[in-house]
Amino acid sequence: MHKGTYGGGHPSGFYSKSHDFRNTIDCGLNDWDGSTDEQILMPIHEMGHLVNDVSHGTFGSPSDAIWGDSKFMEIFNYDVLMHIGHQDMAQRYKAAMLNQADNFPNASTYWFRDWFLPIYENYGREQLLNRYFEVLSENFPKGKDRRFTRDLNMGEFAHFWSIAAGTDLSDRARHIFHWGKTENDQFIKAKKDFPSPYISR
Repeated sequence: MHKGTYGGGHPSGFYSKSHDFRNTIDCGLNDWDGSTDEQILMPIHEMGHLVNDVSHGTFGSPSDAIWGDSKFMEIFNYDVLMHIGHQDMAQRYKAAMLNQADNFPNASTYWFRDWFLPIYENYGREQLLNRYFEVLSENFPKGKDRRFTRDLNMGEFAHFWSIAAGTDLSDRARHIFHWGKTENDQFIKAKKDFPSPYISR
């Protein structure tokens, strides 16, 4: 944690020599005294990147091609705040995120409001988040070094979240992300390439 220099934050996974092969978060603020939202949320955010990049003994994030740099961190931040005794901050954060729209994969996509929060609340909360990375590590293509060899497409993304949730989420994804024939075909192929029944958990 840096004070007054090296502003902002970044993570590094244990597979990288840049930070001595250790899971590292590096954060800089002008003031670490007290417990403002930023002082708590910045380290959590960077920890979320580590979850995204080195979960279950795998390296890299094939999901970044779908959700960009930090969409997962929004639900991760909320989950962690709820589990470390900052429920008031969690509710403020949630209220702010409900109004957050992005322009990917289409204009006016509400990732937190329409995708992450509903499936988080209905299909297992922190267990759902962990299970998503677990099923990726078990099923998605990796090299001998355990690094993922390619990115997910949208159909695969929805399929792996469906496995994690124990239910078919394709209708929700189709509505939220404005699927066309390409995405539908990707989802059908993903079910064949990575077979797994959607068993309620």
